Amino acid sequence: MKRACLFFMLAIFVMAMSHAAEEVSLVNPGFEADNPEPWYWWGDAGTGTYGVSESSHDGKKSIKIVADKGDYITMGLLQDFDCTPEEEVTVSAWVMSTTSSPLTNSDAFVRLEFWGGEPFNIIKSYESPHLTGAFNWTNSTVSAKAPEGTTKAK
Repeated sequence: MKRACLFFMLAIFVMAMSHAAEEVSLVNPGFEADNPEPWYWWGDAGTGTYGVSESSHDGKKSIKIVADKGDYITMGLLQDFDCTPEEEVTVSAWVMSTTSSPLTNSDAFVRLEFWGGEPFNIIKSYESPHLTGAFNWTNSTVSAKAPEGTTKAK
C-alpha cells in the first residue's frame, strides 16, 4: 500500500559569510508570485508543488512535497550560489509535516553541498537533523565552512 506523505517547506534560506560579517539571502522571487526561478527540483519519487496555499509559515504560500511514488521521498528543491573556500555558510528552512499525513518512511531535512573542480563534483555535504512523523513548523538549519576547492554551493 502506498502512503502519501507530505511536508511543506517555506524557503527562508540564508547564507552567512564570516569573512564579510554580513548575511546574504539567497534569491527567493517569492512563493506568493508562483515564480520558482532560480530554484529547481531534484529527484523523482514524489510530486513537488511550488506556491501552494494550503499551509504556510509566513505569508500565504509554501512548497508542498508529496511521496506519491513510494514511501521514501528522494526529492527536494535546490538553488546554486557562488561560494569560496573557508566561507562560513548557514542554510535554513521552515518545514512542517501534517498530522493527517505524517512522514513515516521519509524524513525532512536541509542539506548543504559544496561543489568544485571539473566537471563540478561534490566535495562535501552536510545535513540538518532529520525530522520525521508529524510536526508543526520547525526551523531546520545546517552550518559548515566551505572546504578547499569549493567554487559553488547548493
